[in-house]
Amino acid sequence: MKIRAALATAALLATGVATYADAAAKPKPVCKNLTDDKGDVVFAQASNATAYEDEALDIVSADLGSNAKTITAAIRVAKLAVPAATSAATTYELRFSLPAGDPVFVLWANVPASGAAATYGVGTVGDPTGQATVDLATSTGTATGTIDLAKSEIRISAPLSAIAGAKNGQKVGLDQAVAKRTVPGQYYGRFADDGAGGKRYVLGTLSCVKPGA
Repeated sequence: MKIRAALATAALLATGVATYADAAAKPKPVCKNLTDDKGDVVFAQASNATAYEDEALDIVSADLGSNAKTITAAIRVAKLAVPAATSAATTYELRFSLPAGDPVFVLWANVPASGAAATYGVGTVGDPTGQATVDLATSTGTATGTIDLAKSEIRISAPLSAIAGAKNGQKVGLDQAVAKRTVPGQYYGRFADDGAGGKRYVLGTLSCVKPGA
């Protein structure tokens, strides 16, 4: 009886160890590393300083996902609409930096007011004032993307090689997610909403953003 009891105990311990090992082998994907409050859009028009709310400009969260070949940004807003209700072109950007801190990189999407296909890009951040259509100093590669109205999510993908010095295991800072609106007769690309101070993302780790999707 003692032998049987010992064997049963050993079996239970082995099962428990296996369970813990399985759990450790399946880490949860990181998600919403950068967040921003809803309802904080203030887009002041230069002519009359009138402010309005637009859910398509209301940044709520953003993330990065990457593997050995591709890096993908996801930018989420309160309620995405294409074209937006205000009939103006909209630019979405996710700015991020490697441990060295300089330069700051940007993955961006430009959604035309006409309802034409969006365009996407990757490069280093240029104009720090936010007045350019896209705050792009230098393009470092080509990018693709998707507009997901059901999820109110904009995704931009580029080769990881477009991010000079990037490699798996590095901690990337999610510096800022930005929504900008171009209104005829107003400043070009004026900020409407932004979220900053996101958590760091370790390149190559599991994220709720599938690279290339």
